[in-house]
Amino acid sequence: MDWKKIVAGFFVSGLMMGMVSAQQPAETDYRNMLQQQEFVLSYEYDGQTEKVRIIGDPAKRMTAVLETHGKKNYWMPKVLGTNDKLYQFYEEKGMKAKVLPLNMLGSDKLSPDEKWLDKKVRLALPEELSVLAWQDKWTSHPQSLGAPVFSGSSKRQMGSDEYDCDQYICDIRNQAGGVSGQLAYNLLYKDGKLVKVQKYLLYKGTQQLLSTLNIMEFQAGADTGALSKLNDIKVYKAELGDINDLLDNPVEEGTIGGSLNAQK
Repeated sequence: MDWKKIVAGFFVSGLMMGMVSAQQPAETDYRNMLQQQEFVLSYEYDGQTEKVRIIGDPAKRMTAVLETHGKKNYWMPKVLGTNDKLYQFYEEKGMKAKVLPLNMLGSDKLSPDEKWLDKKVRLALPEELSVLAWQDKWTSHPQSLGAPVFSGSSKRQMGSDEYDCDQYICDIRNQAGGVSGQLAYNLLYKDGKLVKVQKYLLYKGTQQLLSTLNIMEFQAGADTGALSKLNDIKVYKAELGDINDLLDNPVEEGTIGGSLNAQK
C-alpha cells in the first residue's frame, strides 16, 4: 500500500486545499516555547466539558482544571512535577498534597488507589500538540507510532471560517515493521495564532476524525503567579502499604513553599 497516495487523497478530498511547503511563521515560536518548557497552555476537547491548564517551567510542570465554586471559576491544581518529585493535590479540609520521588514511579509497593502513573500522564502535552515537541520529557508515545513529519501547509475552510493549516503525519507501524496506517494532525491557525488541532486516522484509503483540540490560551513564559500560590500546603508521603497506611495515619513530609519543594 502506498500511503503517500492516501495523504494525497486527503488533500484532494477538500480537507486540505492549495498546499504549500512552508510552515506558519508562528510555528517556530510555539515549538521553542514547548522545547524550552516555558509556556502556559489552556485547552479543551470537542465533546468534553473538562478544561485543562498546563504551566511549563524548566524545572517543573503543573496541570490544573477549571472548577466552579459559587459564581467564580478557579484553576485548581491537580498535579505538579519537579525534577525529582511528583505531587498530586486533593481537598480535605483545605488543599493538601501527596508526594512521590520520581525514581519510585511504577514501584509495586505503591498503593494502586493513588494512581501515580495516571497522575504523571496528566503532565503530558495533549497528543495533538506533541508533534511540536516530540521529545518532551513528560510526554510518551506508543512504540508503534513514528515521529511526526511535516507534510505541507494549506488553507482550510470550516463553516464560515478559513484557517491556515499545517499538517503533520505519523506512521503507525505493525509488529513486522510495516506501515499499517497513519495519523494526521492538522494544526489550524487564525490570524497567526494556533487555535485548533484536529487528529485524523488514515487507513486503507479512508479518513476518520478522531479528536478536535480547542486552544484557549497558549503563550510563552511560565505563570509564576499561579505557581507561587502553592504555599503552605501540607504534603504527605505516598502510601506504601505500611502500618501508617493501614491505620489511616498519613506521614507528613512538610509543606510546599514558594520554592515548590517540600520543606520541614
